[in-house]
Amino acid sequence: TCPRCGKDNYHAAANEKTGKLNCWGCGGFNLNEFIKLTLKCDYRTVSATLRQYELEPQEILNNIKTKENQEEKQNTVLKFPSTFTSVLPREAKDYLNKRRFSYLELQKKYEIMWSGETGRNKFRIIFPVYQNKKLVNFIGRSIIDDKNIIPYQFALDYEAVIKRRDLIFNLDNCNSDKVVLVEGLMNVCRLGDGTAALLSVNFSKSQIIKLRDKGFKKFYLGFDNDDPGRRAAKRLESQLVFANEINYLEYGEENSDIADLCDEDVKLIRRMIF
Repeated sequence: TCPRCGKDNYHAAANEKTGKLNCWGCGGFNLNEFIKLTLKCDYRTVSATLRQYELEPQEILNNIKTKENQEEKQNTVLKFPSTFTSVLPREAKDYLNKRRFSYLELQKKYEIMWSGETGRNKFRIIFPVYQNKKLVNFIGRSIIDDKNIIPYQFALDYEAVIKRRDLIFNLDNCNSDKVVLVEGLMNVCRLGDGTAALLSVNFSKSQIIKLRDKGFKKFYLGFDNDDPGRRAAKRLESQLVFANEINYLEYGEENSDIADLCDEDVKLIRRMIF
């Protein structure tokens, strides 16, 4: 649960490298603010609390060395866990059918897989992520509707070729100077080629650079139609300084999702853009 906005669907996370925290709903904040909000105390108490956990100089050096060794082991080839299979069980097919997706089309287009029923990625539909036709990561979409389960899961950073924060899903299938940028991979599955997902409302500098280097000049921002999505779209617009044109994709009602659009609306959007 995020201590600032109160959202409890795994919205808050911490970066152990930088000490910064982030919430998909309300944005970034630092460790001091996190402790103040969690303990409901003043900053003097925060300082006293942090002093209890200060490391000795040698401990700090040991931690730095450990992290450096982990970084050196960054993979150049991604290997799927042994439980992954190209055979989708009935429950995975039912999940996709319920959301009006054809599992056969998704298998052909995105090479989706099944995670298996055991391990860290259990009960997920797996979407491989490619960059320049090279497998660099994967995204697992849970088929279980439970707010206590993280909807999307990625390869661990040290296992991936490209870490989650640097990924753009479907970038290889965007091959003109126009692109629709959305939050999630299911939005991409609905809109098709020419659509790329940043996979979060909190995009990275690396992702912006990839968009620039791909040569896009005309952008359509199709983030979720809620407050976090609208705020993210505004922040993204300010970063796309190399764009010739930026448009906002209007669709649906408050809190609607591109992934839920009907076929007629999708055809209308594609006809308008491409």
